[in-house]
Amino acid sequence: MKDIDIKKVLQLADKYYFEKDYKKAKKYYEISANKGDSYSMCIIGIMYEDGEGVIKNYKTAIYWYKLAALSGSIDAMYNLAFIYEKLSKSEVNVDKNEKESFYWYQKASKSEIEHNFFETQEKTVNFLVKL
Repeated sequence: MKDIDIKKVLQLADKYYFEKDYKKAKKYYEISANKGDSYSMCIIGIMYEDGEGVIKNYKTAIYWYKLAALSGSIDAMYNLAFIYEKLSKSEVNVDKNEKESFYWYQKASKSEIEHNFFETQEKTVNFLVKL
């Protein structure tokens, strides 16, 4: 595939996902994830966390969530926080998982605040320019 239209690939991925054809959906999400799309990375993480079309695997879910989070996905940051919180209740590496959970909740909240601040600032500037 040469010049891939990521929007079309995502439309196919979403179509198959909502039809619950997870294997096909994952194929298309992986194409766009490999092109750097954080939304697709996050969805692949969800698929591994929930066992949708794949064997449920928290370690792999965390891998995909981290890729998406490091690409700026606030949803992935919250998903990481949640999965670490869930794991902290499993009595395996409780302290580490609690710390990771707290870190990602904090990072997601901060990112969301910054995003909303800049979005509001941009709207204000656009409004003032129109005056």
